[in-house]
Amino acid sequence: MTAVLSLKFYGFANNKNAERGILNGCLSALSRHNLRMEINNKYEIKRKQQTVINQEQSKNNEIVKGLDYSKIDTIKQQQKNTKTRKNGVGAFSLVFDFKEQDKEEFDIEAHNELIKEYLSDIGLSDKFELLEFVWHMDEKSIHCHLMFSGYDQDKEKFAVNDFFSPKGENEPIIDKQGNIVYKKVANGKDRGKYILENGHKVPKLQAKRRNGAQWLQDEFSSYLKKNDFVYSNKKEFSSMLQFPNGVWRGFNEETKEAVYYFRNLENLYYETKKQNPNDPTLQEIHNEMMQGVSVVLAEARTIQEQKSKILTPKQD
Repeated sequence: MTAVLSLKFYGFANNKNAERGILNGCLSALSRHNLRMEINNKYEIKRKQQTVINQEQSKNNEIVKGLDYSKIDTIKQQQKNTKTRKNGVGAFSLVFDFKEQDKEEFDIEAHNELIKEYLSDIGLSDKFELLEFVWHMDEKSIHCHLMFSGYDQDKEKFAVNDFFSPKGENEPIIDKQGNIVYKKVANGKDRGKYILENGHKVPKLQAKRRNGAQWLQDEFSSYLKKNDFVYSNKKEFSSMLQFPNGVWRGFNEETKEAVYYFRNLENLYYETKKQNPNDPTLQEIHNEMMQGVSVVLAEARTIQEQKSKILTPKQD
């Protein structure tokens, strides 16, 4: 069974996609949608799939914690007090999507504990206040929406990016052509010339931020595995068959077809397993995927190594 975790940020001002910000009522609108008081599908966090709500089943939705609207006023006042920019993040949502579950047998209380322990495990619940927690049983898969304030109670400021995407080690800056950018003299008669140290050009460095959404999902996957839950947040092989554009372009057509084949084969594996966990063909399918995916990954590593050699700076 699969459990997928999604993350969405909410800024104070309207964003470039014309989505309302906190100062213009997005949190109250999000809450009304979660409570099915006013359905608005743009507040659903879904990936490449259309939201279909069965309103007859909405009576089975469960509110673990409802939104206290005064909390929105608190967030607005904190934004003023801390002089946080209006394009900053003031709140965020997490969606835990539990797929392939029987709605009649699903234990909400047990999953409340699972989520509570996970959020405590990564330190999120100690920093950010939970504003709303709602379970939806009226869509294709069972899932829950958790809305949080983005105000870090330890740092006493809005610090969502610092939590999800802290800066890492300094790395050389790479331009659009894949070349390392080197430091140059800014002023004086040598302006525009490369700065040299011990006769070598000096790369410009930049601290890259962690991919917050990816980190969150990886931590969730580790948590489920560590605690022996029957869920994973990724399919075993499809999750490995995700490649950067540079690697994908390096594949020949035969390898690309193999990637599509193994993705479809894994779908067949899970469909067969769901219908009959003891089906004798399951092991054969799994073995075929193990062998085939290993070949694809080996080719991907070769392409990546070749790219790395090209990106390695030559010492002048």
